[in-house]
Amino acid sequence: MSAIPRQPVALLSLPEAVRTLRGERAEGIKHPAVALARSLKSEAGRAAAKLFVVHGPVLLQRALEADAGVVLALTTPRLLVGPDGAAVGAAIRAHDVPYATVSEGIMRTIVDRAYLPEVIALVERRLLPPSELPVTDQALFVLANDLSNPSNLGMLVRTAYGAGADALLLTAGTIDPFVWQVSTGSTGAIFHLPLVAPASPTDIIRLKSQGMRTIAAVAQADRDYTDVDYRGPICVIVGNEAHGLSADVAALADLTVRIPMAHHLDSLNVAVAAGVLLFEARRQRRQLPDPVHHAPQLGEAETPEVRVADIDAEALEHRGRGFAAAGGEHLQVAGDE
Repeated sequence: MSAIPRQPVALLSLPEAVRTLRGERAEGIKHPAVALARSLKSEAGRAAAKLFVVHGPVLLQRALEADAGVVLALTTPRLLVGPDGAAVGAAIRAHDVPYATVSEGIMRTIVDRAYLPEVIALVERRLLPPSELPVTDQALFVLANDLSNPSNLGMLVRTAYGAGADALLLTAGTIDPFVWQVSTGSTGAIFHLPLVAPASPTDIIRLKSQGMRTIAAVAQADRDYTDVDYRGPICVIVGNEAHGLSADVAALADLTVRIPMAHHLDSLNVAVAAGVLLFEARRQRRQLPDPVHHAPQLGEAETPEVRVADIDAEALEHRGRGFAAAGGEHLQVAGDE
C-alpha cells in the first residue's frame, strides 16, 4: 500500500472554499483562491500567509515530489490541452491538492511576467531560524550577504544544493527568496536546501563559537581559493552584486580568497564564484580526510554524486527542463563591481 502524502500545515489555515476545490472554475479576482494567490505578489503578503507561488508544471511536480507543502494549484485551459496536462493532473489528484481552473486573463492578474505559465502552485514558505541551525563536524554553509538580484539568488540556491551545501543563510538585506525568479532559477532546489534567515552578525559569531570557519570570496584577497583547507565546518560568504560584502560581515571572515582569472577579467557572477569555492570544498571532502577531520564510519552512506546540468530557462515551465538566466549581471568575486 502506498503512503498517504502528508497534508501541508498551511492547508489547515486556508478558507474552506479553497480547501475543498477539486477542479472547479474560479471566476473573478474576488474568488477566494484567486484573491489568495494575488495576495502573494508582495513580500508582506507572502510572509503573512506563509506561502509563495511557483510557476509551471515542472516546479509543481518537483514541489510535490519533495513534499514541499503544496496547498493549491491554479491551472489555465492551456494546460489541459498541452502535453503535460495529464501528468500534472494525476500528480495533483494523487497528492489530494486543492485545484481550480482560471482564465488566462485571471492568471495574468496573479503573475507579473511576460511568459504566462499554464499552472501555478501555492507552496509553504519555509525558513529556518539561525538559532536552530546545527554545526556538524563537516557542515557546509553558504552566506548570501545583501544579494539584490533574484535570478542570481536562484542560481546560488541551485549551485549550493548541487555542491552538497547543508544550508543557505541570508542576511536581512538580501532579496526575498520567495519571489518567482528564485524558485525558477533554482530549478526546484529551493524545495530541498534549507534557507536560514535572517542571519545577523551575532548569529555568525555564535556559529563560529561552535567551530565553524568563515571563508569569504574577495577580489583583492592575497590567497588563491585552492590554497585553503575546506574540510571541517565552514561557511562560504559571497556579497552584493554591486557593493560586495557589508563591513560587519566582512569583519567576520576568518579567511579571504580570490579566484584567479584569465585576461583582464576581475569579476564573476556571484553564483559562479560561490560554486567555484563550494565544488573545491566538495573535491577535498571526497578525498581521504586528514586524521584530525571526520572519517566516514563503517556502513556510513556515501554522498551521492550530484550532476548539475545546463538547462534552458523557458523549457523549465514548458517541458521539464529549466534554468533561469542571471540577468546578464557580472560582479567581483566578492560581489564588488
